Amino acid sequence: MIELKLADPTPHELGEYRTLINELKDKFPDSRIMVDRGDGDYAISSTLIFIDHDKRTLSHSAIYPSVPNRGTAQIKADILSLTFAMRELGFDIKFLDSDPVVREKVTITRGRLDSCVSLRQLVELLEEANHEKVDEVKAMIESKRKNGGRPSKKSVIDFVFSGAKQEKRALPVRTGPEWARVKMDWRERFPSSKYAKIYKSLDEFCTFATEEECK
Repeated sequence: MIELKLADPTPHELGEYRTLINELKDKFPDSRIMVDRGDGDYAISSTLIFIDHDKRTLSHSAIYPSVPNRGTAQIKADILSLTFAMRELGFDIKFLDSDPVVREKVTITRGRLDSCVSLRQLVELLEEANHEKVDEVKAMIESKRKNGGRPSKKSVIDFVFSGAKQEKRALPVRTGPEWARVKMDWRERFPSSKYAKIYKSLDEFCTFATEEECK
């Protein structure tokens, strides 16, 4: 036995991929697998299985979003395309989420958000987790960009893990007739708008919202 002085670095997904390969080899010892991979925002995998000179499967393709980890996403895409090909050969393959009660929950941590290579990838991860602040983060990024800037990844992450709402102006932006006009315009729109998750009430929106937000 060879014992290595480090924890096993094998990802769980890679172990499951090997399980599929072993099952295939048990039934078809001489089978060969051809896998093609692609680059882009999504991990792409195409798998074709050769059983013998006269028998092979179709080429089965799969994609998986590269969030939050490209390597893990590629393994999952490989698993998907391999299961498609193996099912063509008669294998009965089920995943945990074949039972609608069992679902893989995406957990948001600072480390996972910090590993994102772009704000878009960070937002996609929040969307995948159905995070309660995803709409506020989108509004924060959009507001900053409209003013010619771009929030840093650190500022967005700090906002996600803060207990406070997005920072508002200390002084009222509007009062009097102008305040009343905005309230009239937004009375029907506000409850279903993204700003309902940013401002505590329609009155607060009318008082502190920027001109860009009121358009």
